[in-house]
Amino acid sequence: MRRRLAEFLTVFLGVALAFLADDYRERLGDRRAEEAVLSGLRTDAELNTRYLSYQIAQNKRVEIGGTELMRLLSVAGNAPELAVPDTLLMAVAVGLGPYKPIRGTVDALLNSGELRLVQDPVLRATLAEWPAALSDTNESQRRAVEVVDDHVLPALIDAGVPLARIFEYYRSWEMESLSSEAQAWATVIPNTPRVRAVVALRVRQQAIARRFLEGLGRVDARMSDLLGETS
Repeated sequence: MRRRLAEFLTVFLGVALAFLADDYRERLGDRRAEEAVLSGLRTDAELNTRYLSYQIAQNKRVEIGGTELMRLLSVAGNAPELAVPDTLLMAVAVGLGPYKPIRGTVDALLNSGELRLVQDPVLRATLAEWPAALSDTNESQRRAVEVVDDHVLPALIDAGVPLARIFEYYRSWEMESLSSEAQAWATVIPNTPRVRAVVALRVRQQAIARRFLEGLGRVDARMSDLLGETS
């Protein structure tokens, strides 16, 4: 009886130790995989933060330019037309493209179903939230471009505004400053209810897009902070 018990205990201990060894190897493999994922996320986040800051700044410049154009139209009162700086026309007549971050690591992680590799629960939740926030942001940007294509440009074209020259100058303009060289260029535009309405619509929609970008920026900043804590 004792001999059988000893044999049983020997086999049991051997199996238990094998399971423990397998579990240890699996955990070690998971931690190494997590370190690789976190390293990739940190690299992507650093580049995306800079690009997102630039994108937000561009949206703000468009919003500021459109707001200033609204003010000039309002101050003009009943004047049938007025000359405005080309930078302000560019702000309302040129649509901004969507935010396209580097997302290879996040997508690979989410598509693989291995989000569990990230141990930090807050970071896991933030990573899961990020694609939806990005989608909402780009949808708001798409709507802002639709306002330009469907409302602003038709109104300005019907009013006889020479947009070809505006777009030609835009090729070398990055909305860096409303007091740039383009301020010396002015275009006469009609001061009609339709023009005022489409400019106001453009400003409202761009403000919405900018708020979505800033919301994504907060998600991005939280992710960067959490990634920094795991380094």
